[in-house]
Amino acid sequence: PVKSEQFVAADGIQIHYSAVSAANLPAAMASLLGIKRAKNQARLHVSVLRMAADSGLGQAIEGQVKASAINSTGARQNIAMRRMADAGTVSYVGIVRVADRDTLEFSLDVRPEGSSEPVAVAFSQQFFVD
Repeated sequence: PVKSEQFVAADGIQIHYSAVSAANLPAAMASLLGIKRAKNQARLHVSVLRMAADSGLGQAIEGQVKASAINSTGARQNIAMRRMADAGTVSYVGIVRVADRDTLEFSLDVRPEGSSEPVAVAFSQQFFVD
C-alpha cells in the first residue's frame, strides 16, 4: 500500500518524506528522475520547506539529506540522495532495494539551509512487490 506523504516540523521548517515502489512511477517521471521502474526498488523523496509565520505557506529550500534504511533482517542500506530542481522547487530523491512484504526502517538526517543542526526523521514502510 502507498501511504500519503508525511512530514515533521521543527523551528519553522517542515520536512516532507515519502517512500513508494518504483514500479508504480509513471514512465515519464522515472525517466526524469533517471531511475528504472522495478518491483524490487522504492523511491525515497524528501522536501524541505521554510514555513512563513504569517501565511503558514511553505517555500522549498536547499538542504543536506543523509538517508539509510534497515530491513527486517537487519541489513543496512545507505541511500544516495540526489538533488532535483524543477520550476522553483527543490527536492531530494534516492533509490533503495526492497523485497516483498519487507518493512524498512528509514533514518534521515536533514540539515536545512542556514541551520547548524540536522533534524532527525525516522519512519517505517512496508513494501509489497508481487
